[in-house]
Amino acid sequence: MAMQKAILPAEEYAEDIELSIRLRRTLTTFDSEYSFLGCYEGDLLDTDTNVLAGKVRLFVVDLEGADKYGRDAPWTLDLEAATEPYIALLSEEAGNFGPAVLKILGEEFVSNSNMLIIDRLELLPAYRGRGLGLKCMNACMRHLSAGCRIAAIKPFPLQFEPADRTVDEWQDALAFKSLSHDKRASTKRLKQHYEQLGFKHVPRTDLMVRDLYE
Repeated sequence: MAMQKAILPAEEYAEDIELSIRLRRTLTTFDSEYSFLGCYEGDLLDTDTNVLAGKVRLFVVDLEGADKYGRDAPWTLDLEAATEPYIALLSEEAGNFGPAVLKILGEEFVSNSNMLIIDRLELLPAYRGRGLGLKCMNACMRHLSAGCRIAAIKPFPLQFEPADRTVDEWQDALAFKSLSHDKRASTKRLKQHYEQLGFKHVPRTDLMVRDLYE
């Protein structure tokens, strides 16, 4: 996930700019394994000008529902390349998280392993460094996390993704080349950034989680 160049304290959110989030989800009228892996994609719009400020993609993962239909949690998360890494959060015991996640939650066992995965949040350069990304993430958790026990993210600076040779105006507008070339330092800053929303690193993984019951 790529976000701000600078890290701002949560209390220093920008007051002069607000963003609205318009999400899209496609539903089918037939039973599908993807009905347990709800993908939401949307635009972040400047509320004053209605111009595009960024984009977001999230997954609401209904592992409880999948289990009732005889589809195990790893199988469900493996349906999408973007959600496959989150299998690392699960225990071999059905309906439960692994020990590292349980320790973060302060639980020995949970019966609800549903999760909200914030997969990508991209902001154009003019909107970075203002705390707007955190505000959008917080809004997504507030409105889309019903029935989920955790929110999960994978802090990864998008400027280090493999370059796409095709011409993409959106990627050019994001100006990733102007961001830091130090992958380790950039990833560390992202982790510190997300900690402001209560996310905690899951040991031995590249993931962070937040207890939505707190």
